[in-house]
Amino acid sequence: MIDDVASAAPTLGAPPSWAPRCCTSRGSSEYHEHYYGAFVRDPDGNNVEAVCRTIQPGG
Repeated sequence: MIDDVASAAPTLGAPPSWAPRCCTSRGSSEYHEHYYGAFVRDPDGNNVEAVCRTIQPGG
């Protein structure tokens, strides 16, 4: 689902600001081994996050 959001967003005027990825090293407790997310900018410039917090590493 995260990849689908990231793929569709630019066609709706929301360019990517952070491509979908797993992330454990961004310096916040929000990001952990089960985090998979992407960020896009909406037409008003807001940073919008699509995230899954239950992804299994390697899956």
